Amino acid sequence: MKTEWTKGVPEADKQERRDLVRSARPTLEVLKSILQERLEAAQISASRSTDYAPGWEHKQRDALVQARVYRDLIELLTLDRE
Repeated sequence: MKTEWTKGVPEADKQERRDLVRSARPTLEVLKSILQERLEAAQISASRSTDYAPGWEHKQRDALVQARVYRDLIELLTLDRE
């Protein structure tokens, strides 16, 4: 579990927070699956883009940032690590 889940939580309450997050595992797994699908769709869409109209580089950067956000969220939702 990433330490972000307990960041800012008093030491006495950290175990309770970890237990709370673990109890939500089924819901978090569904969310993780949804984000994975969106990441894959965004990557496919970005790789198929042939629109090189003015500003295309901004669209490409936006697609890369969007993919990075999805990956970061998926990593945060992966509770089996750390």
